[in-house]
Amino acid sequence: MMNEVGVKISDGAKEFLKQEYIVCFAFVFVMFFVIYGAVEKFKAAYTAFAFVIGAITSMGCGAIGMLIATYSNYRTAFKARSSLAEGFKVAYQAGSVMGFALVSISLIVLTLLIIIFKTIQTRNGHPMDIQYLF
Repeated sequence: MMNEVGVKISDGAKEFLKQEYIVCFAFVFVMFFVIYGAVEKFKAAYTAFAFVIGAITSMGCGAIGMLIATYSNYRTAFKARSSLAEGFKVAYQAGSVMGFALVSISLIVLTLLIIIFKTIQTRNGHPMDIQYLF
C-alpha cells in the first residue's frame, strides 16, 4: 500500500517538473536574447552563456532534489509509523544527501564555467581579469 502511494507521489512530482520545465525553458530562451542584447558587446556572449548554463544547472538540481525528496518521503513515513526518531533520522539523512549533492553539482559547474571562460580569454590574447566574469 505504501509503495503504491510513493509511486503515485513520485509520478506526480515528475509530471509537475515536466510542466514546470516547459515554462522554464521558454523563459530561458527568451531571456538569453534579452541578456545578449542588453549587455555590453564584449561580455554579451559570456553573460548569456553563463545564464543558460546556470539555468540548466538549476533545473537539473531541482529535478534531482525532487527525486530524492519524493523517494525519501515515503521511506520517512514508513519509518515514522514505528518510531518518530527513526523517521526523523531518515528525513535528516535524505536532506543532507540532497543538500550536499546539489551544492556540489553547482560548485563543479561554476568552476568549469570559470575555467572555460579563462581558457577562452587567454587564447584570445586577453589576460583573464575578474572584471570579465561580472
